[in-house]
Amino acid sequence: MLSILLDACVLFPMYLRDTLLSAAEAGLYTPYWSQKILNEAMDNLVLKGKISAEKFQT
Repeated sequence: MLSILLDACVLFPMYLRDTLLSAAEAGLYTPYWSQKILNEAMDNLVLKGKISAEKFQT
């Protein structure tokens, strides 16, 4: 099966993340990401006001 690294730029926009993760769930590929990538995506969510900094810390 194809393995794909998902960067923060595709994890942050909800429509794109949902599309890519739905395709992975359908068995089209196996997604991978690192803790650094997740942190970057969360930082963007905080910067855009989508999540509070306090919630990010928990």
